[in-house]
Amino acid sequence: MALHEPRPGNELLREQLERFSHSSELGRSKRLLRFLQFTVEQSLSGAAESLSEYSIGRAVYDRPETFDPLTDGIVRVEVHRLRAKLRDYYTRAGQHDPLIIDYPVGSYVPVFRSSGPEFLPQEGRIADAIRSKDWSTSPLGPIRDWPRALKMTLSIALRTKFPVAVCWGPQFISIFNDAMHAVIGEEGTSRLGRPLADVEDNWSQLESVFRRVVDHNETVYWDKNQWLSVRHGFEREAYFTVSFSPIIETGSAPLGVLIMATEVTNDVLYERRNRTLTELSTIVPDIGETEGCREVMRALEQNPYDVPFATMYLFDAARSQAELRGNRFRPAGGFRHRVSVGSPSVRGLESFTTTDRGASTPFGPRSGTHRRTCRRGESTSPNGCRISYIFRNRRAPYFGHADPSARPRTRATTSG
Repeated sequence: MALHEPRPGNELLREQLERFSHSSELGRSKRLLRFLQFTVEQSLSGAAESLSEYSIGRAVYDRPETFDPLTDGIVRVEVHRLRAKLRDYYTRAGQHDPLIIDYPVGSYVPVFRSSGPEFLPQEGRIADAIRSKDWSTSPLGPIRDWPRALKMTLSIALRTKFPVAVCWGPQFISIFNDAMHAVIGEEGTSRLGRPLADVEDNWSQLESVFRRVVDHNETVYWDKNQWLSVRHGFEREAYFTVSFSPIIETGSAPLGVLIMATEVTNDVLYERRNRTLTELSTIVPDIGETEGCREVMRALEQNPYDVPFATMYLFDAARSQAELRGNRFRPAGGFRHRVSVGSPSVRGLESFTTTDRGASTPFGPRSGTHRRTCRRGESTSPNGCRISYIFRNRRAPYFGHADPSARPRTRATTSG
């Protein structure tokens, strides 16, 4: 009996039925094959509810209209035989088949499930990528040949919500979970199953860390390590506490490296920005203009991550001219030493681009140059300096507060 035109995914079912027909377990039993084909066809056509002893007896075993399942148990006997044949088939010839067809006890409706490795979770982007990848071309080889220790490690790693990566074998073949993929970015799937040395720009720096782990059975710990992560379409700084641990099977040398990370970005940014706020708040208002400017710039220079660019202009008594009294991160062409109030040089920037060197990846620092767009915010320091900030991250922090009693002569324009 021919199957209906397959819906998406049904071609796999047809291929599985074809395998059954050529197997030693089912190939010689024409009636069991008819039983399989009929019940699968009915399921695919949406008529699974119509499957019963009576309908199967009539369609498959040519019983007459007067067929009574209570007195003729042919269908019950045959489905019992079919379950046993399917178990034998999947234990032997079909142990690597991509699809499993089974009949639950008490039901004549077939169920279909993927025969993917049991250690993989049922859902997950990386779990699906592992199932679909042709591992025969990878140094790890087919999944069925993977060591038990690797499967057990991945079973845990792929189910945890923390970013985890497994680097296996002497080549440190990279496999990671969904949480780590979110940190790495969209390029992550191209790393799956490849030696770390082939996908990491900074492998020359990281190799010593991995060698310590596998050669000396050490655990390496990085506290509040900076990574660059692409999130929501933007490359943003992130901070993680990272552990590099050896993967050991009883009685063996380390088989690989387990990387586990905990994100601490919010803690690091809060501490860093609050430190700058505290520095600004300790500036005494009556120390003098020159010293006040110097102290404000010194406080800002302590935080180049959030304020990589800053200038300070001092108004004259008539507030018609502004004199440059401090700057850092001089742009091409420099700053004008004296400008008129209202000049675009003083009114501030809405946005600009900074350049970072020595950025990081989830596995360590990365060489090269990286550009990022900054955003503007504004506040007033305790000594009366009105400060405009342009932060590198999309969400500007609370940074400074207004002091109406402070002298209004000094204006600082900073961006970062």
